[in-house]
Amino acid sequence: MDLTYTPEQNAFRAEVRSWLEAHVPKGKLEHYDATREGFEAHRAWEATLKSGDWGMVTWPKEYGGRGLDLIQWLI
Repeated sequence: MDLTYTPEQNAFRAEVRSWLEAHVPKGKLEHYDATREGFEAHRAWEATLKSGDWGMVTWPKEYGGRGLDLIQWLI
């Protein structure tokens, strides 16, 4: 069994890493149900994921997802 990434998978890994480095909040998010601010911070993060098409990655594109395959989802 060959577990090395293909060139396409490595390119996808680089895309994911780049997006995460640019968008992941720097600090730890407060638990979503601890305070109103924690809830709003989680909603903002979910909106960021959606704006980058990272919300429902395995859903078909016609339903708002990215249509990723199993390996891409695991990456």
